[in-house]
Amino acid sequence: MLFTTLKEKVAARSQGGTASLPGVLRGQDFNRMIERERCRSDRNSHPFSLVVFDPDGKGFPDIRKAAHELKTNVRLTDDVGWFDQASLGVLLPDTSGDGAWSFVHKVRPLLEKADLDLPARVYTYKGNWKDESEIEGPLAEPEEKASSESSPQNKHHFIEDMERFFMKPLPWWKRIEDVVGSLAAMIVFSPLFLTIAVLVKLTSKGPVIFKQLRAGPGGKPFVFYKFRTMYADAEERKEELKELNELDGPVFKIRNDPRITPFGRLLRRSSLDEIPQLWNVFKGDMTLVGPRPPTLDEVPQYRAWHRRRLELTGGITGIWQVSGRNEIPFEEWMRMDVRYSRKRSFLLDIRLLARTVWAVISGRGAN
Repeated sequence: MLFTTLKEKVAARSQGGTASLPGVLRGQDFNRMIERERCRSDRNSHPFSLVVFDPDGKGFPDIRKAAHELKTNVRLTDDVGWFDQASLGVLLPDTSGDGAWSFVHKVRPLLEKADLDLPARVYTYKGNWKDESEIEGPLAEPEEKASSESSPQNKHHFIEDMERFFMKPLPWWKRIEDVVGSLAAMIVFSPLFLTIAVLVKLTSKGPVIFKQLRAGPGGKPFVFYKFRTMYADAEERKEELKELNELDGPVFKIRNDPRITPFGRLLRRSSLDEIPQLWNVFKGDMTLVGPRPPTLDEVPQYRAWHRRRLELTGGITGIWQVSGRNEIPFEEWMRMDVRYSRKRSFLLDIRLLARTVWAVISGRGAN
């Protein structure tokens, strides 16, 4: 069974059941090491891997013997710890998935010799989501490379993406907040919704609702709804206008975008074009408060740490939206989303929703 989040694993560990063994990190300590390695990987663009030895829930035949074999066959920079109540994990910095499997092939005969049958799973965190030539600054040489990383014996082994461990599911209170808030808003705004729909249809050709694929949690695509504010051929014209982009980073914005209709400009200024996203929230594709869901072409251009904003469900409003939106540099925008990811709470959501009202009235940063 695939684990969902490290946070849930830590919660399971805290209930006890993991033995205290010399040199084997307890669950919370092991989790901190994984998080530390993730931060390091985001900075230096090197991958790291995690090998989990899990005897299919049967428990270890001799846990001390298994821990000893693992500890005596890792590098000084590696860590051995409890991954959950029944599984031991080995954290391998600066190691690709193939390198991790090479480690498994190295220790498996030793484990079998000690009468330990421990199936292994390998998870890898990709430190470099862009081509290395696009990374700023020199890359340090990895401390150690497994000589058999490209060995044929590793070819058919499955390597799972560790990014999913860091996903943060929607808390129960937030889902209630979303359902109640979006349903109430759709009822209140229904006359305005119909009025805007008629005006969009009367002022320009094309559909009333603009649909676009956006990246949800983990980058999974979903259909994103807005009132159409541009002419029908807007997407086709985007390429010819790229040189006029006024924002840094992978996002695209032009203050006086010629693709926007006159009525669309009014909708954007007032943020009323976002109302259909209440349906996204009600469905569960989005949340009222959270990072703005990016377009699919933006995500491949992200640095590793930018992708942390994809740990959460995207929202209609958030810290960036109430702080000036398009006036904020891209890197600071990403930091705001990561900050929200760390501090998410019911009270913070309420404060941001309250500030959203003023942001809409003032129109600051909207275009």
